Amino acid sequence: MRKLHHISLKNFLNSYLISQSQLKPMQQDNNLFIDIPLTNRDEKLRVQIESISLSYRYQFKFPVLLLKINQTIELLNNNQVIKILLENLAQRDNSPNDKIERVKQLINNSDYNLQLSLDNISQAQIKSLYQKNVDFALSESALIAGHQMHPTPKSCAGFSDEEFCQYYPEFKQQFQLHYFMVKSSNLYTKTNLAQGSNELIKQYLLNTNNDYSGSLIPIHPWQAKYLYQLPRIQQMLKNNTLIDLGIQGEYFSASSSIRSVYAQNSPIMLKMSLNVMITNSVRMNYERELERAIAVDKFWHSDIARDIQLHYPQFSAITDPAFLCLRDDEGKLIEESAVLFRHNPFMEVGNNVSCLAALCHDNVLSQGNRFDSLIVSISQKYSLNKQQSAELWLDKFLYTCIEPLLWMFSYYGIALEAHQQNLLVKLDAEGLPIHGYYRDSQGYYISEEAMLRYPEHGEIFSTFASGTTKFVNHHFSYYLIGNSLLGVINALSASKEINEQILINNVQDKFKSWQQKWHDAPYDYLGSLLTRSTLPYKDNLSTRLCDLDELTAPLAQQSIYSELHNPFYASRIGN
Repeated sequence: MRKLHHISLKNFLNSYLISQSQLKPMQQDNNLFIDIPLTNRDEKLRVQIESISLSYRYQFKFPVLLLKINQTIELLNNNQVIKILLENLAQRDNSPNDKIERVKQLINNSDYNLQLSLDNISQAQIKSLYQKNVDFALSESALIAGHQMHPTPKSCAGFSDEEFCQYYPEFKQQFQLHYFMVKSSNLYTKTNLAQGSNELIKQYLLNTNNDYSGSLIPIHPWQAKYLYQLPRIQQMLKNNTLIDLGIQGEYFSASSSIRSVYAQNSPIMLKMSLNVMITNSVRMNYERELERAIAVDKFWHSDIARDIQLHYPQFSAITDPAFLCLRDDEGKLIEESAVLFRHNPFMEVGNNVSCLAALCHDNVLSQGNRFDSLIVSISQKYSLNKQQSAELWLDKFLYTCIEPLLWMFSYYGIALEAHQQNLLVKLDAEGLPIHGYYRDSQGYYISEEAMLRYPEHGEIFSTFASGTTKFVNHHFSYYLIGNSLLGVINALSASKEINEQILINNVQDKFKSWQQKWHDAPYDYLGSLLTRSTLPYKDNLSTRLCDLDELTAPLAQQSIYSELHNPFYASRIGN
């Protein structure tokens, strides 16, 4: 099994290099490396790399070297590298020591949790994650090392070790939900569904025909214990406005977001409030998010959505058409109890659906990723070499996932926060993309200009994140282009037999073709993308150092971004 410190250090170094965009690869005697000068020291770290990456993520050769002023070389371990680089950032940015120490603690916590995973998941299960056919439930358990461009991808505060192994998806545990019955006046709910929430819960979650005198609400079992600590809940239980029905019903498994749960034979998934700090944020469903979910579901029944689906039937949005949230006895919402109902399109046995993050996730047993199996399958089926197979896969991916989202932004000014965890692909028997999905009701952006163009949808669009076209361009460029598209290109080209530059050239040609084809679109996003020399990329390390909460901070202050070379700009001589 890959050593823990190699996995952890690779995540940290990649996130560090995002924050230091001026550092470039160099070559000497057939060795590739990146030198990191140390502030106020005539020394530098030398990080050896496997190859030059045009898509921002590197595979490293360890150990990292410290090149000293007296020309001697010291081999550094994981902790030494992280300590030196964090101190280097602190000196450069005049960061307080307490912030550096906090990030060190989060890294240690992340490493501890990663070790829990590596110690408790069998090699047979891990190997199954990288085969050609992986269904939705299994693929959601694939992110063993977490976000690969994040310095603390497995940090978690709130779960005990036992709870971590019970509720994190990589352990493939199933659990029942905790149910409460509440007076209807103490439940805030909205729905776009024809069937009421009680009937849905009874039919698909509790599998019962029992009659209940009040309204039902399912709660994550960990969150139910948390709710019991809240004075408002204690008062409702005392007054019998809330009745504990206990743990029962259908067994669910956690999705890759931890707080969303899935059961294959249930037509609804559930996204629940979970007062656990997972990476950057406590995972709560806030009132504004509940209202946005209802509006987003309505949007996908609008005339604009019908036009999108007419042009791109190979792409679908997975929406959250209903929610439940307790009110206390004074009528105030208890957001800690909020639960969203999500459509489940993955009830089919043997569905071959994965989020991009699962496809791109490094194999923790060896080298490579799941694309290794997919490319071999495609090569054998169509008698292609690996380069041709990778180009074919990428072309199908552009058709199912990227083109629909670019078209929607170009024609309607609506952008989705389609990062690797929220963008999913369904694969055919050979492993080629045949359908794209976007999940998440929160990542919807609209330009202020577009809002003015469609006043009839003002009520819906008022719940979207909005800003200038430049602002929406910025976020869209990171999530769809930097995180998802370049992440896929990086993972595809992890094999030395696949040329990353050719994949980028092919995408650039597609972009140019679409730009010409969409000449009548009101927003020339592709023109902007092809002519800008840099792309924004989220700097997760600096975001962590500044202790920003990406769920509660104002939209413009949720994250810190670096500007990196745009590989689709002048990527070939003569362009």
